[in-house]
Amino acid sequence: MSKTILYDLSIVIVNYNTCEVTAACIESILQDTAGLKIEIIIVDNQSSDNSVPYLRDKYPMIKIIQSPINGGFGYGNNIGFRQCQGEYILALNSDTEVSGAILRQAIDYMRVNPQIGILGPKIVYNDGRLQNSTLRHISLVTLFWLIFLPGPMVVHNRFMGDHRYGRLQHDQVQSVEAVMGSFMMMPRSIIEATGGFDMRFFMYSEEAELAHRVLKLGKEVIYYPHITIMHHSGYSTKGMSEWQAVEMAKSIIIFLRLTRSPLAAWIGTAFMLCKDILRLPYYLGLKILKSKNTHKFRPGLSRMKFLLSAIFKQPKGQNISLPEGI
Repeated sequence: MSKTILYDLSIVIVNYNTCEVTAACIESILQDTAGLKIEIIIVDNQSSDNSVPYLRDKYPMIKIIQSPINGGFGYGNNIGFRQCQGEYILALNSDTEVSGAILRQAIDYMRVNPQIGILGPKIVYNDGRLQNSTLRHISLVTLFWLIFLPGPMVVHNRFMGDHRYGRLQHDQVQSVEAVMGSFMMMPRSIIEATGGFDMRFFMYSEEAELAHRVLKLGKEVIYYPHITIMHHSGYSTKGMSEWQAVEMAKSIIIFLRLTRSPLAAWIGTAFMLCKDILRLPYYLGLKILKSKNTHKFRPGLSRMKFLLSAIFKQPKGQNISLPEGI
């Protein structure tokens, strides 16, 4: 990272084939500075939609970096983090919008609460519905119950892991285990101490793993609902694809291996495989009956094939490093 501090806030946005959505995000930031000195850094992860020339032409004052490879969410953010010259750093999804001077409010709150390592806001969809943006670290308890019960029943139940803090009061400031990567504001010192995201993750679970390390440093992860952002979820990954289903499962295995143990990762793999095997008749039935829900068949089958192979050879994630000279 640059050792020079010139801004109150550095905002890093990873772009992947979302140039117009990213432009809307930038516009919302430019209207929300409220007297803050802000720098915006766009890292493009090998987009194929003409993003770089489009954004450079529209925002010549903004630093835009072309990543040499698409190394995923954490990789792209880490490239941006190296360029940051802000007192605080915000990893912000390209498909979000901010408004109402929330950036100033978030920084003011963090300045008087130096124990905060990561701050996340209330997040709503563009139709106003609340998005559950707080997470517990995935556990073997949660994965076990997911074998036998529907996901919504498990992730909001405190006796079964309460993975999504279902009992959380969403209008109160809370200390949590992790917040969604859509908006993660951190003091500069946190990035310096942790090195940013673990690049073994391509996508998913990297925000939880970073939060895990922040908590081990003795800092807090705070859900701060007095600021709200809007999230157009799913622009870079539209719907549950086969790739997405596999990547989510892979990220859970890597998370368990890094934060628990190789044995816990293997057990977690077995639990997820059991879940898909038990649901196989259901997916096959959808296929045979040509149900409108047949889109669930291929992702589930692809995930099951991946998990079966992972039982014998556990995934260890990407082995990549940041590019020189960027």
